[in-house]
Amino acid sequence: HLIPKTANNLELLEHWRPLTLLNVDYKILMKAISNRFTGVLPSLLHNSQSASPNSKIHDNLINLHSFLATYQNHHRQYQMADRDIIPFLFSIDFRGAFDNVSHSFLRFVMEKHGFPGWIVALVLQTNMNARTAINNNSVLSSSFRLRRSVRQGCPLSPYLFLLVINPLLEIVNANEDIMGLTVPHFPQRTFKTIAHADDVTFLLNSYTSLARVHEILQIFGEFSGLRLNFEKCHMLPFREPFSVTHLPD
Repeated sequence: HLIPKTANNLELLEHWRPLTLLNVDYKILMKAISNRFTGVLPSLLHNSQSASPNSKIHDNLINLHSFLATYQNHHRQYQMADRDIIPFLFSIDFRGAFDNVSHSFLRFVMEKHGFPGWIVALVLQTNMNARTAINNNSVLSSSFRLRRSVRQGCPLSPYLFLLVINPLLEIVNANEDIMGLTVPHFPQRTFKTIAHADDVTFLLNSYTSLARVHEILQIFGEFSGLRLNFEKCHMLPFREPFSVTHLPD
């Protein structure tokens, strides 16, 4: 079923969200499996992923506020210490996200994490061999096979997507050529990523690090099927502090 994302430009397919309407017995089975995933995912996912079960999204928000406040208060020390250090945020958006997940990459990730063979087989069978049709204005299209995607509407899909995007977070944080940022309450730790499901932001301190992240994103996209939607990617450099030039009466 197609749900509009926005009220504008509905003639463009990218402005519609596909929600899969699934039968009840399938959803009961997938919900039972997703309940099992809840117990193991926190130990598998990178700690910058706040969509993990038992994680709190406000942790990343607090850290992000700390980065901004730190540079606002100490920007001159940054500039005097090293003029090559230019702290900034790079927020990315994946085109299609759930709809473009590669099934072969999903298999690779699940096997790499040691999921039981029967779970891997069940997940792949229900996704790789699935057929669907489009219901638009009560008009049903001919059915067709899904060659990629984890279906929005399946209780297990959010957890499968977290597994698929996790290698990106792990690779970036393990790469010594990518320099992240620190915050006062965690001076011993460098933050390079904050994420909530497919909303990923990189915290970098140089354009050299940005170039390396871009290379990793290109390679990751080839394997996972998740490619950038450049129109919705944003970069926020930490320049001079905000100044108030006028206050209303």
